[in-house]
Amino acid sequence: MPPLFHIILSTIIAAILYPFYGIWVLAAYISGVLVDVDHLIEYFKTEKALSFKKLKHYYKTTDFDNIFQPFHSVEFLIILIILSFYHEVFIVLAVSYSFHYAVDFIFQINNDFLHHRNFSFFYWIYQKSFK
Repeated sequence: MPPLFHIILSTIIAAILYPFYGIWVLAAYISGVLVDVDHLIEYFKTEKALSFKKLKHYYKTTDFDNIFQPFHSVEFLIILIILSFYHEVFIVLAVSYSFHYAVDFIFQINNDFLHHRNFSFFYWIYQKSFK
């Protein structure tokens, strides 16, 4: 999903949640965009350079079966949900992350991209053990 879409979505979520969570919505806004930092880390590890134009091409043409992106895993969402029982900032983060995760998933389905990401740490380990 293009970063601009995540910025717009995070802005909308922050505006909706503001009356309920006040200043904590800044965490939702920031996390809704910064969750994609694992894309940059993986790209930099592989390519040893940062070029947003090349990054887009890299993600359209690379098979990510052997790559784990921790901020794009269902386990990360589960951790946020568990932490949300202990502090309201994690509720905001879990909501923001859930929308980010959902629109990424929809985008990948619509663009035949599902093979481009491991959605679970345990599934990634399972794949690595049988390849």
